[in-house]
Amino acid sequence: MPLFQMIVRLGLLDSFLGVILPSSVSAFGAFFMRQAMVSIPQELLDAGRIDGASEWGLFWRIGIPLSRGALSILCVLVFLAAWNDYLWPLIVLRTPENFTYPIGLATLDGLYKVEYGMILGGAFIATLPIVLIFVAGRNQILDNLTIGAVKQ
Repeated sequence: MPLFQMIVRLGLLDSFLGVILPSSVSAFGAFFMRQAMVSIPQELLDAGRIDGASEWGLFWRIGIPLSRGALSILCVLVFLAAWNDYLWPLIVLRTPENFTYPIGLATLDGLYKVEYGMILGGAFIATLPIVLIFVAGRNQILDNLTIGAVKQ
C-alpha cells in the first residue's frame, strides 16, 4: 500500500516507469553486489592504494571492472523478475495499451472459449527477449569468471 501511494504521489500511475522503478532496487541486489565486492582480492586493493588511488578510485577503477560479471548477472535477474511480474503491473497499469506481456496473456482467456493457439503464440513471443538477452550477455558473464584471479 505505501508503495502504491508513493507511485500515485509521484504521478507514475499507468506508466512503465511506475512498474520499473520499484523493481530496480532490491535487498537481494544490494547483498549480491556486496558479496561480489567482498570477493575482490585484498592484494589488488592494496596495490591500488600504493599507486595512490582514493577509495572512490579503487571502487571505480578496480571494484566495478572486476564485478562487471556479477553486475551483468544481476541485471539479467532483475530483468527476468520484472518481465515475469504479474501482480504489480496489474495494480499500477490501467489502460490496455500499457499492459505487460503477462497481463496481456491473461486477457486472452475468453469467457466461453479459450484460444490456446493465441496464448501459446504469445507465450513464445514473450520468451524471445529473455533468450536474446541471455545470448547477448553470455560472453560477458563467462569472460568475467576469472578476471580477478590473482596467482598466489
